[in-house]
Amino acid sequence: VELICAVPCVGQINEMKTPQEKYLYTMIERNSAKTVTLADAYYKDCYRDRNRFMVDNSSHMLAVYRPSLKGSGTLQTINYAKRQGLDIKLIDLDKNPQFS
Repeated sequence: VELICAVPCVGQINEMKTPQEKYLYTMIERNSAKTVTLADAYYKDCYRDRNRFMVDNSSHMLAVYRPSLKGSGTLQTINYAKRQGLDIKLIDLDKNPQFS
């Protein structure tokens, strides 16, 4: 399995609110095989487009999500992946609070 980071737009790291989030973001990106940045700047649908890019360029999905958050981008991406026929494994944070 190869980790490829799909970044919605230049400057996404600035969306990280805490030093821990920025550190994790940086470490994941540094340890990925490749980073694909999809847009030069933020636009309304850049996160949705990034999510579709990830599904369209994958055959499997491991999704960590919280089903109680109706309408989340993660849930929308899971549903899109189902429609595209990906092999999907889910980690439900509502049922596994130790991962929260």
